[in-house]
Amino acid sequence: MFNSLLNIYLRIFYSSFPPKRVINRNNDNNNWITLEIKTSCKHKGELYTVHISSNYLELKGHYQVYCKILKSSNKCKTARNIFKELSRKEHSKTDRPELKIEGKYLIHQQEIADAFNNYFSSIVDK
Repeated sequence: MFNSLLNIYLRIFYSSFPPKRVINRNNDNNNWITLEIKTSCKHKGELYTVHISSNYLELKGHYQVYCKILKSSNKCKTARNIFKELSRKEHSKTDRPELKIEGKYLIHQQEIADAFNNYFSSIVDK
């Protein structure tokens, strides 16, 4: 008698509440995400909320720089490029190659190339 009552109850229950497929959102397949990456992502989220709630341009710039570094695959190169961009260090036109040979300064690229060729070709003779 109990089994028949249980069967009726379960039939009504499952018809009223059909089972749904539950997607496991536990990131077990993201074992490559290290604690440092998780911490950086959390910090980025905090920077975002601070940046949105304030009107300081420095915070916006800091947030954008942090996002660029976090998304990059080559962190060192990206950081160097960002620092170069922020410092806006331009090479002056006076920074040109020069070579001093026997007290004479060679400035033109062709003269420097000829001096190297002469030097290395004379090594073979010696």
